Amino acid sequence: MTTLHIGDTHEAKAAAVAFAEAIATVTGQVAAFVKDMALPCRPESALDFQLVATDETWIKTPLCEAVTASGKHAPETAGRAAYMVNALTSHDNANGARVRRLEV
Repeated sequence: MTTLHIGDTHEAKAAAVAFAEAIATVTGQVAAFVKDMALPCRPESALDFQLVATDETWIKTPLCEAVTASGKHAPETAGRAAYMVNALTSHDNANGARVRRLEV
């Protein structure tokens, strides 16, 4: 039988919130970096302009979309973790009460 030890319920929930906050911080930093990302010089030739368009279409836009998606998933993950901690705690309490009743 596998034993799951989550420690204090509040600690487990706090860890989930800390995780979500860390992801949000990194997401903001990456978003700022991607937004400010620019080619080292102004485009002058037709090839340069194609490179700028490719940079926007193939690099910046997908990165921005990935950053946005990542930022949306972190709070959901923390919420699911809190839900599972509550469920495990509830089941643990219910089973503990059942065992106590059986011991009497």
